[in-house]
Amino acid sequence: MGNAKDAADLVSRTPDGGWGWMVAGGCAIMLFLLPLLTLCFSILFSGFLLDHEASSTTTAWIFNAHILLWNLMGPFAGPLTKELGFRKLCLIGAVMASISVLVCAFSSSTTYLLVFFSFAGLFGGLTCKPCYLIIPLYFDKRRGMANAILMAGMCTGQFVAPPCIRYLLRHYGFTGATIIVSAILLNCCVGASFFHPVEWHLKPAAPSSIGKSASAPILHESVAKMKQSEETRSLIDEREEEEEEEGAELILSGKQQQQQQQQTPLTPKAVLRARVNRRTSESSNVSSIAISMVDLSSVAHQPDDEKSFDKLEEKVADPSGGEPSLVVRVVRSLINDLGILKCHRAQIIAFGGLFLINGYLNFMMVFPFAVQAAGYSLEDAAWCVSITGACNFIARLAASVLSDYSWFNMQLMYVVGAVIIAASTGVFSFLTNLTLMKVTLAFWSLGIGINISLYPLVMARVMGVHNMPAIFGTQSLVVGLGYVVIGPLIGYVRDVTGSYSVSMWLMSAEVWLCVLLWCFMPAAIARDRKRDEMKEEAENANVL
Repeated sequence: MGNAKDAADLVSRTPDGGWGWMVAGGCAIMLFLLPLLTLCFSILFSGFLLDHEASSTTTAWIFNAHILLWNLMGPFAGPLTKELGFRKLCLIGAVMASISVLVCAFSSSTTYLLVFFSFAGLFGGLTCKPCYLIIPLYFDKRRGMANAILMAGMCTGQFVAPPCIRYLLRHYGFTGATIIVSAILLNCCVGASFFHPVEWHLKPAAPSSIGKSASAPILHESVAKMKQSEETRSLIDEREEEEEEEGAELILSGKQQQQQQQQTPLTPKAVLRARVNRRTSESSNVSSIAISMVDLSSVAHQPDDEKSFDKLEEKVADPSGGEPSLVVRVVRSLINDLGILKCHRAQIIAFGGLFLINGYLNFMMVFPFAVQAAGYSLEDAAWCVSITGACNFIARLAASVLSDYSWFNMQLMYVVGAVIIAASTGVFSFLTNLTLMKVTLAFWSLGIGINISLYPLVMARVMGVHNMPAIFGTQSLVVGLGYVVIGPLIGYVRDVTGSYSVSMWLMSAEVWLCVLLWCFMPAAIARDRKRDEMKEEAENANVL
């Protein structure tokens, strides 16, 4: 009974509120400011690009290179936050993104803009991607509400920014407006300053919640793994008892240890195994381990006991080797994360996200040009962007809040959002009336709001919170690489055909491919479950 009580005092759970709301607010500030570079690209740079007679292919390269580097930071978000912490990483990224935009203000050619706007995407992604990873660490039951705050920041920026940028362009010109925007981006440092380590704000769990509470799924998985490791160690002990009977007993204490070393030098692997056994014997019960001291920011990346044993073995085998450098550790973590693509669920999430995000963001880049090509002003195009931001805000807020209810089918609504995006993109390509364009864009943005707000939540539901950094980073890498292939192709089609409609049909087809892939998700889940069961049976057979 005493051990159970001690375990209850030591186990900690996510805050689900408290300082977590400040963290959510910091995420909202950062997603309010930095994504406006992407969402308002056509408003801020359209005059510059038209003055320099940039082709649609060139424009697509500038935009998609920015998005490429933005998404390429996704795979590094988890490893870098583990090494540097959320706050330090986001502060560095915010300052560098602001400097990159400042340099863009003095662009003298499209090539110059391509280089430095791409750097703005790199540091913008480095700042924004961790926002999606820190929310699950601070929230469990209220994760949908926290996600709503995060999404509200992005949508508010999409609604407010276009008229503001249009005002700045009118009064200060391209250079002055871009300098002011770069200064505004420095406010992201305020949001990043709220990113405390989650260990500072953990709550103690009630005794009755040990092993039952849903508020600490990650910790409970860690407890389960510890119990499994205890069983594995017991099997190792049994095997070592057999070795003792054969004269291979390892004693690592006092004079007996010295005598044994003098007679037979121990191999590094034997020394390591003895150390592990000694640490195990010193622990009276696995449940008394202080789980509250675990760094939750890296729980998803913690290797299992077998991998930890191998790493320790490598250190003992090569005592002269120092600690791997930051770059080596990040690269190793990145390679391990990419292994998640072995799961069929992860493949659907990654490639479905590629087609969806590529389709809707390129449409966001193209439709202001299409509105102007239809004979309307840049101000009309800016108001169209603002309308999409307002409807997007409503949809994201509603979908995020409803996702906390058990009756809400997140996966189904995610697919419904993709259907709305694909259909409205195709319809818009046939319109020339400004009012009908605005109505269609409103429906399009509702689909965007539903789909994108549920995307990280569906990802966590399908793959598990412990796999979030791996799947999020891998998906970002796949999406980013897709931009350098599909994005410029859309711009090339526009130049060859001379029609925005044809390029929009391609964007619509991309999103329909995403819908098709998600129709296979139930089969992928079943297949992955069967594979995991077979793998577990094989491992148990090898142990026995």
